[in-house]
Amino acid sequence: MYILANMELYRYEIHSLVKAFYPAEDVRVLIDGTQKAARERENNPVPFMCVEFSEDSLRITYSEPEKQFEVTRIQSGEALNAKSSACKEALKHLLYTSLCEITGRTLPWGDLIGILPTKLATADLERGLSPEEAARRMEEEHFCSHEKAQLAAQIALREKAILDSMHRENGYSLYIGIPFCPTTCLYCSFPSFNVALWKDRVDEYLDALEREMAASVPLMEGQILDTVYIGGGTPTTLDARQLERLITAIERYFPPKNALEFTVEAGRPDSIDKDKLRVMKAHRVTRISVNPQTMREETLRAIGRHHTALQT
Repeated sequence: MYILANMELYRYEIHSLVKAFYPAEDVRVLIDGTQKAARERENNPVPFMCVEFSEDSLRITYSEPEKQFEVTRIQSGEALNAKSSACKEALKHLLYTSLCEITGRTLPWGDLIGILPTKLATADLERGLSPEEAARRMEEEHFCSHEKAQLAAQIALREKAILDSMHRENGYSLYIGIPFCPTTCLYCSFPSFNVALWKDRVDEYLDALEREMAASVPLMEGQILDTVYIGGGTPTTLDARQLERLITAIERYFPPKNALEFTVEAGRPDSIDKDKLRVMKAHRVTRISVNPQTMREETLRAIGRHHTALQT
């Protein structure tokens, strides 16, 4: 299945929404006028969908000619600005509603892609809306199901209680990235390098990380450290000695003793052992994040995670 668009800008949004409705299909978004698109049209002249941006309209045409959907002048009285957030939202709405009509299906989270649903609800709560009003906006503006909209609003309310304890004006959160993993998962878009291939360079990376910490200390002078999060990659691909070295450096440059949270992401159960847990306990890590991703064995194998649901 391929989709033809006359603009590169929203390839991700188009692909993500179509893939959500057709998860078993190999969905490709090609840009009209490129060699790839020309080659594809030679073999398959009729794309599943065409997305066309012009000065005053956004049009989606499906392979059945009578199925055309169009938005004109997204912002009343103004020409369509393809790079505006209004155009992006209009595209997502139009894609979603037309795909619902074509397939006869809806999605629990509506047209929400590439954003944490609670982020929208949190913004509404910050503006003084009630959880019920925030949920209703998600239903009306993003086509979320009632159940999911209520869930997002309630989670946002719980998050807000935690976030309100942080120092909004003079606080900061520290993120430290460890870009190594046992293997690179099929779906991963984060910096991630197979630690078996890079094991001889890990200590060099930690050297560079310590230099960066030292250089960053003056930038945070007078600010309050609220949270520390060691993410990745998979930080627990570091061995116990390297993990001890990393946390000791954090304590030297950014003492987390009064932090509200000190997290080490232990993304895969096959990367955790007792020695690493002892290091985390000794340094008073308050939270360990283990990400199973799925409890289906066949999916774990398909995405390249070499552990079992039982290990999780």
